[in-house]
Amino acid sequence: MRPTTTLSLALFALAACRGGGAPMGPGEGPPPEPPGECAPVEEAPRAEPLQWKRAAAFEADLHAALELDRSSGCREVDRVPCGAVHLVALGGNDPLGIAQYEPVAEPLATTPLTVDRMVLGACANRVALDAEGAPRVFDRVDLGAAALAPADPAVRAQTEALYRRLLRRDATDEELAIVAELAEGLSARDWALAACFAIGTTTENVLF
Repeated sequence: MRPTTTLSLALFALAACRGGGAPMGPGEGPPPEPPGECAPVEEAPRAEPLQWKRAAAFEADLHAALELDRSSGCREVDRVPCGAVHLVALGGNDPLGIAQYEPVAEPLATTPLTVDRMVLGACANRVALDAEGAPRVFDRVDLGAAALAPADPAVRAQTEALYRRLLRRDATDEELAIVAELAEGLSARDWALAACFAIGTTTENVLF
C-alpha cells in the first residue's frame, strides 16, 4: 500500500471519529454536528471495593493518632481494653475464648456502636491526659478555657491537626467550618472531645 493511501485512511478514520462523517470535498457544505469523541479502546477498570478496617488495624491506627496504647486508650469499666471486649464486632475472631475460627464477613449491626465507643473512649482519655499534664495532641487550644469561639484561629489549627492525625490528610475548608461550629457554646475541653469524636468516627476512618 502506498504511503499516501495509508495517510488518507488514517485521516478518514480520525475525521469519522471526531465528526461522524468523511472529510469534505470541494464545494461541500459544513459537516454535521459531531456526535462526540470515539469510545475508548478499553473501558476503565472497576473501582476496587472498600475494605473494612478491622479490629487490630483500627485500634492500632486510633492509638497511634492519639498517642495512646491499650492501657491508656478506651477501656471498659476502666479494666479491660475495649478492643478485647468488642473484638468480634470490630471484625476480629476469638478461636480460644469462643471457638470462633473465622472472622465475620461483614460488619455487624453492633459494629457502628462499637466504633463510636472505641473512639469516644480514646478521645476522652486523650483530652483528660492533655488537660491534666503536658498536652501531646490537643496543644493548639487552651483546654482550661471556659468557652471557645468558632472563629478562633486556635480552633482551626487544632482541627487541622486532628485531621492530619486521624485521617492522615488535610481538611477541606468546608470540613474545617463544620467542626468549628461545634465550638459554639462549649468549653474548650468539651469541644476537643466533640471534634475528636466527629472526625474519628467518619467512614473514612473505618474503611479504606
